[in-house]
Amino acid sequence: MEAVKAILQGLDVLLVLPTGGGKSLTYQLPALTSPSGFAVVISPLIALAKDQVEDCLDRDIDAALWNSETDEVVKTRLVQDISCSEPATKVLYTTPESLAMPRLLDALKEAAAAGCLTLFGVDEAHCVSQWGHDFRPAYLALASLRSNFPDVPILALTRLRTQRDWTQGATNVVVATVAFGMGIDKADVRWVVHWDAPGSLEALYQESGRAGRDGLPSRSIVYVSHAELQQMRSLERGERRGSSPPPAYVQGTALPPRRFVSGLRRKGFKPPLKR
Repeated sequence: MEAVKAILQGLDVLLVLPTGGGKSLTYQLPALTSPSGFAVVISPLIALAKDQVEDCLDRDIDAALWNSETDEVVKTRLVQDISCSEPATKVLYTTPESLAMPRLLDALKEAAAAGCLTLFGVDEAHCVSQWGHDFRPAYLALASLRSNFPDVPILALTRLRTQRDWTQGATNVVVATVAFGMGIDKADVRWVVHWDAPGSLEALYQESGRAGRDGLPSRSIVYVSHAELQQMRSLERGERRGSSPPPAYVQGTALPPRRFVSGLRRKGFKPPLKR
């Protein structure tokens, strides 16, 4: 609650919490306690933001997404909403790249001038230094938030304590979102288990690549159901139906197996392990 009180007082906050420590409450509560306020949360991954929005909606919290996959009609509605005197949206999840777009930036400046922008939350804040200097320079541009929004508090959230325990071997097993472990060089990971099939072959390669960096045998296992594979096919964009890489890969019908994936187990039954 100290972090929430500091945000309500207009102070910037750096919050380090272990997984499951309730960090989402620190940016949800200030927005919910303000009749006309909303929070902007900057998330490193679109998939992670989608999960967070679904969690908010399950809790009857009006939340929305603004990223490269957001439909233009939805973006127009969001601009109208956050620019009005009493926005319906309470938590807006976006990415560093989207936040740099003039359309969203101008709407947020208007909201801040009207006193409706409660705070900026930078989720997985360690990505600023780990990714900003590498392949996502938009993270470094977040420094301009202070000059563009001088009166809006910034909340930086990270889980370095849990990551440190895992990296140093004090914790052997970690259950987390796909954002966990990215940017961390831990060589002796022996298992990567995917409860859901990654959205692309590139994502599968990246997530599985966290195992076996020391060159020793490691395994990456994907759990997936027939229903999930069908859903992935229905969401294909710009590809011939039935040729989506992840479903074709895990079924072994189109793409050659890779050494970093040792097998597949179907949810609900146990077929032979595919090699």
